[in-house]
Amino acid sequence: MIFEKDSPDVLDQKRAKTNPILCTPIIRSPITDFFGISLHNQKDAYCRDFEFKLAKCAEAYGYYRGLLMCEKLIRDMSECITNFKQMSRGEVLHGEMTRQVHAGERKYDTTIFIPEF
Repeated sequence: MIFEKDSPDVLDQKRAKTNPILCTPIIRSPITDFFGISLHNQKDAYCRDFEFKLAKCAEAYGYYRGLLMCEKLIRDMSECITNFKQMSRGEVLHGEMTRQVHAGERKYDTTIFIPEF
């Protein structure tokens, strides 16, 4: 099968190589099936729903098409696992409180304690 340069199938395959969430093992065996069970987020009640919705979406569309159709769920799952946005907000709050204390707008004794991440 010959693909055009801008074909959606080619774009899907390129995205699949860069997406670590929907990975499958290169060689499949009973050992990888057994240890693959531990690579989920069902233990964490917060990420459990995101993973379930992502699994249903990926199952409905398939691997390559699912990367496009389930992109929002993939981003939500990634945020749930890494908490990147939450950590970034904490860093911004800490920087603003530090700036206000150094500028004299607030006193150090009356500021809310925001730990540095």
